[in-house]
Formats: sequence, structure tokens, C-alpha cells
Amino acid sequence: MRRFGTEGPVNPQEHYVVTRSEEIADLVRRIAAGKYITLFAPRQTGKTTLFQAAVAALPLVDYFPIQLNFDDTRNSEIRYLGGSGFREYVVLCTIVLDNR
Repeated sequence: MRRFGTEGPVNPQEHYVVTRSEEIADLVRRIAAGKYITLFAPRQTGKTTLFQAAVAALPLVDYFPIQLNFDDTRNSEIRYLGGSGFREYVVLCTIVLDNR
């Protein structure tokens, strides 16, 4: 029996989900057009679920999507990186992916 999810990841088999087909298609179109995209909304409003649905809709032949979650870095040095430190972290991630 499905229920209303109030925290954590949304699982359509367990939770009631509002279909966001138009928003997903719009996000995919913006990605295909090379647009910079920011998902900005309050907590627990479906930002991650929308992002993951859009990634699932992308043709993986043309894209290599990466989801970075900085919530896990609350107690690490990465949280305190500023300016060039963050860029160095992203470059390091890119080098690791290039060598895989």
C-alpha cells in the first residue's frame, strides 16, 4: 500500500507521486540546449527527484550525468574550500572520471 512520503528519497512504488512530465521535459530541453540550470526550492519539494527523473530521460550516449551531493561533506575539509579550492576539487573529480 502506497503512502505519502515526508522525508528521504521518493520511491514511486511506495509513495504517492505527482507526475512532473512537463517539468522533466523542460529540464531535458534546457540541458540539450547547453543551458546552466539551478534547481532552487525549499527542502523536501522534489528537487532531487526531478533531477534524477531528468537524468533518466537523457540519452546516455550523448551525456554522462554526475550528481554531486555536498550534504555528505558537512564535516569534511571540502566544506571549507573557497574559491580556487572548490575548482581544484572539481578538476580532481574530472581527472578521475577521465581516467576511468
